[in-house]
Amino acid sequence: MNPICEHCDEMIVGNAYRVTSEEGGIVLLDMIVCSLCAIEAKRLQLPTEVLDSGSANAAALSKRDQRSRLHL
Repeated sequence: MNPICEHCDEMIVGNAYRVTSEEGGIVLLDMIVCSLCAIEAKRLQLPTEVLDSGSANAAALSKRDQRSRLHL
């Protein structure tokens, strides 16, 4: 199963990336994105790390579970 980019909503083909941002210990951004969105994030100097396919799928599923619990 290929995860969906949380920025552009396209299917992630190839590597997935985690883009994060934190200020004062508060997480402002934590997204799983495609390579094109990761390039944009790097241009904006946001912390970006490549994920292997297993951790990208697990992270995407975990985020969906968290969102569904919030909308109960």
